[in-house]
Amino acid sequence: VGDTLVVELDEVRPDGDVGFREIQLESYETRMVSPGNRATAADLGEFAGESAHVEGRVVQVNQTGGPTVFQLRAEGGVLPCAAFEEAGVRAFPEIEHGDVIRATGTVESREDHTQLEADQITTLTGSAAEEVRERLEIDQEELVEPAAVEPLVDWAVLETLREDLADVTRQVCGALLDGRPVKMRHHADGDGLCASVPLQYALEQFIDETWLDPDAGQHLLERLPSKAPYYELEDVTRDLNYALENQARHGQKLPLFLMLDNGSTEEDTPAYRHLAHYDVPILVVDHH
Repeated sequence: VGDTLVVELDEVRPDGDVGFREIQLESYETRMVSPGNRATAADLGEFAGESAHVEGRVVQVNQTGGPTVFQLRAEGGVLPCAAFEEAGVRAFPEIEHGDVIRATGTVESREDHTQLEADQITTLTGSAAEEVRERLEIDQEELVEPAAVEPLVDWAVLETLREDLADVTRQVCGALLDGRPVKMRHHADGDGLCASVPLQYALEQFIDETWLDPDAGQHLLERLPSKAPYYELEDVTRDLNYALENQARHGQKLPLFLMLDNGSTEEDTPAYRHLAHYDVPILVVDHH
């Protein structure tokens, strides 16, 4: 007991069991391998019914009445990784939000989505974790880059703003890929609706394309009209209470607030001071 042996595969029996035999080697190299194919969010469905492993960063942990669902940021988007200990009991409690992990298990296709049902989840460290982070950084640059489109109007002022607007797009899409909800606050008038409704539609399409969980859009994106032409303390208090509740119940990050046709006047300052005590990024796109 306790001896280390070097073995090679000797036989695969009809019942699926395998046999090994000991061998003697003068030198050998040890490598860590994972069962099945390495899958990503982009190709997970291709391995339905097969063993696979995925590598990525945990962006959300949700404890349901059954399994624990880890939303994993992998190449191509975000995929659900379900692990079951017993009904309502947290599986793999050592795995936390932000960890870089390798999850192994079986890819299962449900009625409306595909997920990995994990048998094992391990935290990656050192060079293995750094390699995953580098792959995700490259992938993120590609996913959040806005499409090259020509504006419908020829306006010199717009040309000076296009790169700033593109940067807003990158930050908003990056937040969604990181599991951070986006709350769009806009003035409840024609300008605000014209600014927010098309953007809402575009971001819904982005979530559908990058998140395998079909319910992700319900929790990640919300459009909130404001009666006043500024961010009232009543509104910010309500928004923050909901955000803190969702963080406690569903393991979500606090949201990114995107202010449209609103948010750039002196009257907005008290609300921003209120949010300054929390991890709440704020982006403002306004013409006032």
